[in-house]
Amino acid sequence: TMKCAGCHDREPAKLVPGRMEANHKLCMDCHDGGKKGPGKKAPCTQCHLK
Repeated sequence: TMKCAGCHDREPAKLVPGRMEANHKLCMDCHDGGKKGPGKKAPCTQCHLK
């Protein structure tokens, strides 16, 4: 399992999305591709509390 720091350990060269926006737009696709971590088909409650 790759930790967020695996991709986010350097200073950004330009403005980057906030953590939640990045997760919804970038991380979920990577999670689906690697079949690890919550992806786009996961229930929202897997990450978001009711």
